[in-house]
Amino acid sequence: MAAAASGSWSMQAGVAAALLFAMGLWAGHLLQPGSGAGGPPPPRLVGDSADRFHQAPCPPPRQPGTQRRNLVFAAVGDGWSADKWSYTEQSSWDLVAVYYGNRTDWDCPKCMLALTMADSMKWQMVWRLMTSKDPRWEGIWGKLRRSYDFVLVTDDDLIMDSCTIDILFQTMRRHKLLVAQPSNCRGKDSDNPYAVHWQLPGLEMHYVNIVEVTAPALSMKFLDTEMRPYLQRSYSGWALPFCFWAATRFSHQRMGAVDAACMIHPARQDVGRKMIVSERIRRGLVKPGSIYARFGELTPFKTPKAEQLSVWAECGFTADRAPIRTPLMFDSVLAEPQAAAAEAGTALWGAGAAEQRQRQRPWLSLLGVWLAVAAAV
Repeated sequence: MAAAASGSWSMQAGVAAALLFAMGLWAGHLLQPGSGAGGPPPPRLVGDSADRFHQAPCPPPRQPGTQRRNLVFAAVGDGWSADKWSYTEQSSWDLVAVYYGNRTDWDCPKCMLALTMADSMKWQMVWRLMTSKDPRWEGIWGKLRRSYDFVLVTDDDLIMDSCTIDILFQTMRRHKLLVAQPSNCRGKDSDNPYAVHWQLPGLEMHYVNIVEVTAPALSMKFLDTEMRPYLQRSYSGWALPFCFWAATRFSHQRMGAVDAACMIHPARQDVGRKMIVSERIRRGLVKPGSIYARFGELTPFKTPKAEQLSVWAECGFTADRAPIRTPLMFDSVLAEPQAAAAEAGTALWGAGAAEQRQRQRPWLSLLGVWLAVAAAV
C-alpha cells in the first residue's frame, strides 16, 4: 500500500515537474522581444553580413536642395582630409574642420567651414567658438547652433565612412538620444577603453551610461545648454564621458552606442592596446611634442587626471550624487527588418519602426530559464 502511494506520489511529482518545466520554457519564449501575443515577428539582421562596419542599410542619400540638419565638427591635424570619411554632397551632414597644427597653408576645400586654432584641444575649440569675441570666430557658433539639430565632435584618426555617420544621426533622431556614439568594431586593430561600447550583433543600439570622448554625437541644444558650463575647463575631455550622463540627470534612455554601424579607433601598436592613456602618460610613452606631453604647459592642470576630478566635481559626477560610477549597458533595441521603399526602391528601416521596435529584457528572459531549471532540479 505504502509502495503504491509512493509510486503515485512520484508520478504526480513527475507530472508537476514536467508542467513546471514546460511553463518555464513557454515563459522564456513569451518574454523574449518580438515573440508571443500577436506581436511583430522577431527582426532579422539587416545589411551585408560581410560588411564589417554596417549592420543596417545606409539611409537614402540627401536630395539636392535639402538642408542638412546634422554637423560633424572635427579637430584635425596634418594628413587628414574630408575624403577620409567619404564625405560627399549626398551625406546627411555638413563638415567643419578645425586645424590644430602649425602649417600656414592648411585648408579644407570640401568643408563647409575650415578654421585654424594652433595647439588647441578639441573641447577648447568648441568653447572658443561658443564664447570668443575674436573677429575670426565671433558669431560662428550662433549660426551653427541655429542651423543643426545634432553635432558629432570627433577626433581625426577614426576609421568610419559617411554611411556610419548617417546611421548614427538617424538612430539618434529615432530614439530621441541626447548623446551617442558609433559602437566600436571588434578586432585587435580597434582600441576601446570601455567594454560597453563593443558592437553587439543583431542590435540597432544599446543604452549606456557613458559615451567615449573621441566621437560623441550630441543634441545641439544639449551641448549648447547642459554641457556648456563644463567645457571651459575641459582640455583632454577625460571628465566628459560620465559628465554627459550626469547632465542627462542620470537617465537610462538618453545615451547610446549604435550597433547598426561601428567605427575603428586605431590601436596604438607601439605600446600595446591594453595600456590606457593615463598609463602611457605615467610611463612617459606619449609622443614628444604631443598635446599630452605638453599638458602642463597648455592647460591649467598638471595632468588629465587632475582635470577629470575637477570637472567631475563641477558636473555632479561625484560619489554622493552619481548612482553608480561604473560603465553600464542598460537596455537594447533589436535591429529591424529590411524593407524596400515603395517609390525610391532604397533599402530603409522596416515600416512601422516605432511600433515594431522591441527592447530586450534580459531579466524577464532569465525568469523563464530559472523556472525551467527549477523544474529540472
